[in-house]
Amino acid sequence: GPNLTYTSQVLRILSDFGVRATFFPIGINIERAPEMIAEMERERHTIGNHSYDHQTFIFRSRNFIEMEIRRTEEAIIKAGGKKPTLFRFPHGFKSFRAIQIIKEMGYKIISWNIMPGDWLGLMSDEIVDYIIKNTKDGDIILLHDGHDTRPDPDRTQTVKALPHIIEGLLDRGFSLKCLGEVLNGRENE
Repeated sequence: GPNLTYTSQVLRILSDFGVRATFFPIGINIERAPEMIAEMERERHTIGNHSYDHQTFIFRSRNFIEMEIRRTEEAIIKAGGKKPTLFRFPHGFKSFRAIQIIKEMGYKIISWNIMPGDWLGLMSDEIVDYIIKNTKDGDIILLHDGHDTRPDPDRTQTVKALPHIIEGLLDRGFSLKCLGEVLNGRENE
């Protein structure tokens, strides 16, 4: 993401439940739907950096990595966001060298441990069941509001699943927080 169609629906659902989340937008997608970044900021969600065009950082030059990150920073700021401090690797693929470069740029690297595979075309009930059955305290859940750099992804099932995920986790006694709250201990991130 972001994606105008699905990100706006995700934001509305989160708002309805009073839940904040962390988004890791892709730079080129931000340029297609900049208003989504401004809305994320207004709703006080945490916005991280997920690269400009979602290419892996394996075997890439320092210049490539820095450019991917800077271009996305610029897109986020131009769209009304703040310079991010969190980074999630494209596809989750990391290298020691890329980790070093990104940390030198002032980023904290974030990964996940609950990934239902919503981008694989699963039905909403499969997404919900996986998350509800597998989530433990402190887990980071990965869901998608877009698909790589494609302008027209179908995230209908993820959007359909989201209210049930939130209700199910709240019913199990979880407190849902964005990474800004957890990492910084502040409610305004």
